[in-house]
Amino acid sequence: MRIWSCSKLVYLFLPALTQSMKHLEELHIEKTDSLEHLIIETENGDEIVSIMDCYSLCWPRLKSLQTASCKSLKYVFPITLAQGLPYLESVQIIDCPQLMHVSNMGKEKDGHRIVLPQ
Repeated sequence: MRIWSCSKLVYLFLPALTQSMKHLEELHIEKTDSLEHLIIETENGDEIVSIMDCYSLCWPRLKSLQTASCKSLKYVFPITLAQGLPYLESVQIIDCPQLMHVSNMGKEKDGHRIVLPQ
């Protein structure tokens, strides 16, 4: 999937849509200046709320994730998705000056760090 030059796009997916994309292998996003989150965790986009107990997110075939020139990107994916990326080999983030975290939480609920299998 390639997304390019979508200047008004604030987020890409709602959690329910994310669940239906089990065959996604590559995600490339470029020049989306308003994009803040790949997956928003609330329908209205107001406040990011953890959905760990509500959804089981996963992209089991995702191998490559690239973002470039996303001036407003703050978070790449929620912690709930980090555990569902068994084949992720490459994450490339270029020119995303507002990036706060690759994941919106540094640790799981029990305090252990998230480790991606690949």
